[in-house]
Amino acid sequence: MPAIAAIVPHPLGTEEPAALAPSVRGAHASIFSSALPRARSHRGPLVFTTSFGLEDQAIARCSFQKLDIDLVTLDTGRLFGETHDVWAETEQRYGRRIRAVVPERGALETLIGAQGANGFRNSVAARQACCHVRKSSRSTAR
Repeated sequence: MPAIAAIVPHPLGTEEPAALAPSVRGAHASIFSSALPRARSHRGPLVFTTSFGLEDQAIARCSFQKLDIDLVTLDTGRLFGETHDVWAETEQRYGRRIRAVVPERGALETLIGAQGANGFRNSVAARQACCHVRKSSRSTAR
């Protein structure tokens, strides 16, 4: 099983990491440089899961420049348009594709058929069922 990491989304947009506050730049550089030797010595494929947040964009940039790491994202079918824009911009900037993992189609169709498009808003149980299908159950890569 590949090594996987995930961070909460917050789009970087078109800012270069050099435009970040020095303390943020320093923290990311320090964390990444301490993990770099371990990543280089890892046997097998390395995978980084991204949600296209600020931290993810900094890690992706360093990863593409220093390591051969595959990027993967969970596309639940409910991502904001802005997230898709950052996804496309990231692929264009680094010339690499980011693989999407999507919910199993039959389970998603059954969920939407039973709950409706926004049924997850109706109860805790409906929200848990939605998360199970979109995030936790067996997903497929595309």
